[in-house]
Amino acid sequence: MRNLGVGCLAALVLLAGCASSFEFRRQELLSERVKQYGKLIRWSQFEGAQLYLTEDAPGRRTPLPKEVRVVDYEVKQLILTEAGRQAGQVVEITYFSGTNPKVRTVTDLQKWEFDLERNEWFLKSGLPQFK
Repeated sequence: MRNLGVGCLAALVLLAGCASSFEFRRQELLSERVKQYGKLIRWSQFEGAQLYLTEDAPGRRTPLPKEVRVVDYEVKQLILTEAGRQAGQVVEITYFSGTNPKVRTVTDLQKWEFDLERNEWFLKSGLPQFK
């Protein structure tokens, strides 16, 4: 009976370890994904950034920003939910438009979601709103 209890305890520890390593890998994937997306936005490559959006993200099928040049992209905060399938990121984006050279700043509240089928993070909140 004692051996059965030890065996069950060992199995639980093993399962907990596997779960936590999967969660750690998911966090690594998020970190890589938001960094790649940030680089695309930072270099005003909105067409490439659009590939990071979920199918139902706002602005997925609207025209991309034209003549917008990003000057700075600064991540202020990144929050991962306890379940590890959703994340939020607050980013300040400084930019100007070719039609109006006045420098502006927009706060982009990003909502990221993990797709279990594709094992990848996608942006649910859409591209930043440059006005």
